[in-house]
Amino acid sequence: MAQQASEAVRSTLVPFPLKSRAVDVRRAAALLTDESLSEAAKTDYWARITDRLARQLGDHGFDPIVIAIELCDFEDAVDDEIARRHLRSWPH
Repeated sequence: MAQQASEAVRSTLVPFPLKSRAVDVRRAAALLTDESLSEAAKTDYWARITDRLARQLGDHGFDPIVIAIELCDFEDAVDDEIARRHLRSWPH
């Protein structure tokens, strides 16, 4: 019975509300576009942040497929932020 209740609660949770991860998205976009950082440093940062986010979702009991989808959504949000920053800095 407790397991069923736990599953019901889990199914109503939003696993990765990007609105609450706006700081992570902006920070990732800034670091990934920082020309003073090496590609190795950027790759290391990306691996660390996505591992951390996956671990947080896993700790809350989310299915690996849901975690993968949420990480793809995070990557899309970072890409969108990078594009937004690029357009903002583009001379018109």
